[in-house]
Order: sequence, then structure tokens, then C-alpha cells
Amino acid sequence: MIPTEKTKVSLELGNYHWLIYGQPKIGKSTFVSQFPKVLFIPTEPGLGSLSIYKATDKDHIGSWPEFVDICKEISASIKEGTFKFDTIAIDTVDNLYDMCLEYVCKREGIKHPSEGSFGAGWAKVTSEFKKTMLRMSGITKIIFISHDKEVETEVQKMKIQRTTPTIAGGEKGRFVLGLVDFIVYISNDPNDRTERVAYFRGHDGLVAGDRTGKMEPMMDFDYKTIKEHFNKKG
Repeated sequence: MIPTEKTKVSLELGNYHWLIYGQPKIGKSTFVSQFPKVLFIPTEPGLGSLSIYKATDKDHIGSWPEFVDICKEISASIKEGTFKFDTIAIDTVDNLYDMCLEYVCKREGIKHPSEGSFGAGWAKVTSEFKKTMLRMSGITKIIFISHDKEVETEVQKMKIQRTTPTIAGGEKGRFVLGLVDFIVYISNDPNDRTERVAYFRGHDGLVAGDRTGKMEPMMDFDYKTIKEHFNKKG
């Protein structure tokens, strides 16, 4: 259909795709749990201290087929109009990708994707991962949770250390980083190590980004503060 009006910009943080990363136990999952109507898909232990909705009655899922089955249930629920969540949180996406890799290797009868000729093994893993994520991102918003790592990179012929999500790197990393609207790095405040901050803008030494352009480069790591600022910029 030919549109007659422009789309409206959403003022709900849960109506965007996110990648939130940082060191373990810095509060990423706690922050995400404050999003309204969020459904967690845990891929590792560690959510026992939070009162949340989980897509499994186990501590965490243990395989890619389990995740695919959950996605099918979510899709069917959305079609029926019974899905009561706005967002799914994958905690962590790194573990989920490893599950996908293990599944594809078993399916293809290989021990590692590098065994495939001319990169075919890696291509099949990436294809499986992207196919499912693209389908899910089209019907609901996703919050990816990842850890951080330091990588050496070259900027203007100088080697520097860059802080980046552990999911970054390769085709699957480019896919996830390109899909999300927010890439947020969580760290201790450089001026007060007892406080935590969220970086929404990247630079040569940091991967971060805000597609909406509404967030400050660095903000207090507090859901209410970030939401109020986002709404004010609406």
C-alpha cells in the first residue's frame, strides 16, 4: 500500500533492538529486567536473583534446537494474539551462537566449521544463525546481552586497544551490530569507581552507538534516568 502518513518515532525503549555488553556481574541483566514486558531466554546460569519471565522452566536452555522451538512458540503466540511481551532478551548471545555452531557441525558431520572447504562450514553456521535472528527480529524486538573484550586494532597506522563485544568479529558480529539500534557498553565510572555508566557513543577505542541520536555519549547506568532522558528528547 502507498502510505499517506510518516511513521511515528517510538518513545518506548523496548521498541528497539539492543546490544548491551560489559564485564560479568556489572548489572546488564538487572538493567534489562527493568524493561516492561521482557521475556528472557537464558543461555547460561546467573538469573536466579532476578524476578523475571523466562522462556524455559529450566535454569537455562542448552541447545540451538531448544532455542528454535522457543522461537516457533513465540511466533505462533504472536499470530494468535496471545503473546504478552514486547521484547525478548537473549542472555548471552555468545553462548547462543556457540550452540548454533555446535548444532550445524553435528548436522553437517564435521567437528569444526573450518573443516568445510572454502569457508563453507562457517557460511552454514552464519546462515543458520542469521536466518533465525532475522525472522525473530521481524516479529519482536530483541535485546542481545554480551560480554566485553579488548582487541588490538590499527588506527592511522597506530596500534591501539579497542573495547568491543565478545560477539563482535566475523560475519555474525557484523550482522548483530548492524541489526541493533543501540550498542551500549557498561563500565565503572572513570571518575567514581563505585558508580556505573553506560556509553552510547563509540570512538576509536570503543564500540558503541545510538541510531536514534537521542542519548548522551555517557550516561548514568540507571534505567529510569535513561528512559526519562529518551522521552524528553522525543
